[in-house]
Amino acid sequence: MQSRVSKFLNFFLSLPHLCEKYFPKIQLFMARTYIFNPDNDLALANGNANYLSPRSARRMALDLALLPVWYANEGDSVLIPNSETLYYWSRTSSNYSFPSEIKLITNIESIPSQPLSPWGWNPALVKQMKVRGLSDKYLPNITKMEYLRRLSSRETAVEVLREVMLNLADKHPLVGESSLCLTEEEIVILLGNLLDNAIAECERVVKAGRDAVIQFKFIYEDGKVILSIKNPVLAKVQIVDNKVQVNARNGPGIGLKNVEI
Repeated sequence: MQSRVSKFLNFFLSLPHLCEKYFPKIQLFMARTYIFNPDNDLALANGNANYLSPRSARRMALDLALLPVWYANEGDSVLIPNSETLYYWSRTSSNYSFPSEIKLITNIESIPSQPLSPWGWNPALVKQMKVRGLSDKYLPNITKMEYLRRLSSRETAVEVLREVMLNLADKHPLVGESSLCLTEEEIVILLGNLLDNAIAECERVVKAGRDAVIQFKFIYEDGKVILSIKNPVLAKVQIVDNKVQVNARNGPGIGLKNVEI
């Protein structure tokens, strides 16, 4: 028997078709204004309402300002940076089958009173909208901004990755561990353990008459440190339950266990 949840989902998915058939003049969804701001992740990580993105990110926003046209609906608006983009649109839009009722807006003050749909919300964009006089009812408040920032953080990514690996373990096994270092001391401990493991294994590889090179990558970005260490191994690495198995003959493997923790 079909569950109530399943029946509800089927009905919800059929709404657009029912409205189109029986109420062709009624829009099911409210019109909105789209904004393409590809620098959102940088601005959200920074968290400052006065943040200014790098020139490359601003250039990308300028070049791809018309991207929302591809997923906007009739009655929607798209904010574009200048009249040059508007001129380009007038010369090329006839080559594509876009909805004819999409409006292009060249200044924030002309945004109609309707919901905003940027590529992503961040404090700098919220301030920009407020300064230009947009209503608070269409802007996220401080509580929602904090929620969005947590949702986009690496802390959340680590938690989600663990859940994904757990849920997919049977059908699509994944290898590796996700962890997060929050202090300098934790970073030093993690780096020391990774290097100890890599050096120890490379020594065994060299004794076996092979060359051994350790590839080390250290990236500092937006207040976050990303570490990556690769090294050759003497024997094929054994993976059981998504965990690297340590060879007891070569030691207890405390360093690897610390890394996993």
